[in-house]
Amino acid sequence: MNLINENYNWFNANRDTIIYRHHRELALITGKQVKGYFVSDKNALDYALSHNMQYGSFIIQPCLTEQEETVYIY
Repeated sequence: MNLINENYNWFNANRDTIIYRHHRELALITGKQVKGYFVSDKNALDYALSHNMQYGSFIIQPCLTEQEETVYIY
């Protein structure tokens, strides 16, 4: 399984805990850990790149419920 899937699966398993305090923020996740919460994807991406994170090793995940995420992806 690739790192993107591993990070998403970790987020999904911990979704309720994460969105409890960070609903509608964007979580930067790498190594199955949240490295920060951001208000825009640009801020999250800038942070990741400034900390030498390689593309494909992290995700920027909206902190939404499963129902909200379905609408967001659509």
